[in-house]
Amino acid sequence: MPGFSPEKFPDTQTQIPQTPAEQSPVVPDVLRDVNLPAPESIGVPDRVKDQHPDLIHDAQALNAEIPQPAKGKSIPALPAQAVQKTAQREELEEILADRVAEVYQMLSPKEQEQFRKAGEEAVTKIEILMMQFKATARAVVQIIRQWLRTIPRVNAFFLEQESKIKTDRVLKMQQRLKAQHHKTHL
Repeated sequence: MPGFSPEKFPDTQTQIPQTPAEQSPVVPDVLRDVNLPAPESIGVPDRVKDQHPDLIHDAQALNAEIPQPAKGKSIPALPAQAVQKTAQREELEEILADRVAEVYQMLSPKEQEQFRKAGEEAVTKIEILMMQFKATARAVVQIIRQWLRTIPRVNAFFLEQESKIKTDRVLKMQQRLKAQHHKTHL
């Protein structure tokens, strides 16, 4: 059902009471009253300090740089791989995102995340093909179709039309890059 959201129907949402374990996931009740020494106060044996003074200093410096979460909070996970955005990558992302923003807004947050990840993978694959000047219409349209198929309930005609339009734009971009590359290497 397009447009269904549980917020519109409050009587369908069930309220589950939180148990004490769910209220405090950081420290179980059993360990709350236990006073453990701070990591800095746990001593390093003198023989280790004498043998490896540089390692002790480096470890202390690293521990000082690590941000500590506030009580009851956690540090958000960093992305597994930070992708450096080149001008070509940004242009590819713009090409793929064109005319898909409305569809993206209609997706649920979970579907949006899957669609975004699939889009990033598609951009990476196409960028690799383009940098090697091996992007063919068949390969690019296959990658774009696979990405657009992650949209639930996608219209087949929309999928074909968008994949062909985006493929044409990607191939024009590759031709432009080839011309630039040829001019610089004469």
